[in-house]
Amino acid sequence: MQRAASRDRAALLAQASAFWVDRDDDGLADDRAESDLAVAIALRTTTSRATRLLQDAHLAVDGLPATFARLSQGDIPTEWFDRIIRNARGRCQGVE
Repeated sequence: MQRAASRDRAALLAQASAFWVDRDDDGLADDRAESDLAVAIALRTTTSRATRLLQDAHLAVDGLPATFARLSQGDIPTEWFDRIIRNARGRCQGVE
């Protein structure tokens, strides 16, 4: 069960990362809002939750690729991965 949950979480993060729009570029504000809204509608959640998911997906896929690969393989429980993401927020600013 845990391995399947980890692979499912990785799949969601991989899909969400495709919607990432750079948060530091003010010229992309409309694109960013559109992306956040599209993900929120698709997941039937709030835009703030969608925004957080997009940030976490970007951090996971682009900032922590080796750790993300372990999640994708089912080697890391989702709870552990979420803890890693929480601790990495702010430490990986500017990850592109």
